Amino acid sequence: MNAQIRNFKESDLPFLLELLKEPDSEQRLLYMHYGNGNFSSWLRERKIKVLIAENNYGIIGSAAYNDGFWGEEIEWLVTCRNPDRKLVEDMLVREAEKYVKKDTVFTSVNAGSPRVEEWIQRGYCPNGGLYYMITILSGLKSIPKIPEGVMLRCLKPEEENEFVQLVNAGFGWERVKLGDIEKWKTESPPFDEEWIYVAEDDGKLVSVVVAKPDVRL
Repeated sequence: MNAQIRNFKESDLPFLLELLKEPDSEQRLLYMHYGNGNFSSWLRERKIKVLIAENNYGIIGSAAYNDGFWGEEIEWLVTCRNPDRKLVEDMLVREAEKYVKKDTVFTSVNAGSPRVEEWIQRGYCPNGGLYYMITILSGLKSIPKIPEGVMLRCLKPEEENEFVQLVNAGFGWERVKLGDIEKWKTESPPFDEEWIYVAEDDGKLVSVVVAKPDVRL
């Protein structure tokens, strides 16, 4: 197999997006959200290290490393359909792992995906996970009883500082910061403060729910 791994160049973007939007790509949601021209700025903002695999015929794969909210991560691993797919992916993973500064790196794989076994073969172990809670919204739901004195409403624009403090206190670390709401408006119109629901108790915000598109599903 004649394949080389190199760093991403801006001119690679159209080819990378083609890989990300493949129907069987686990990063298809990433493409759907950022494939409208915001992808380059998203990469720069998060300082994501992107690797490209190519052979004599062009680009055949990509991997990305990100030191983000949840730790050091292989953000994506994608290849075109060819007999050497797994060999190319193994090469990309080894190169991406060279960016890891600590002793642990993780990646996200859809539950039930055959890729799980491939990552196990590379030395990765299933650990924890996210549970996706789904409900059918085909009819009206009963409204739960609200404690006396608690008001449910949308966030007011002037309450952003309280919003940031409340979210970060709940996570125990800086999950959001001032200015994020304006960024979300730019990334995901028609998002605005009406998509942020808060519970107010005795004049103080005590709970918050944000409804917005999120590529990390």
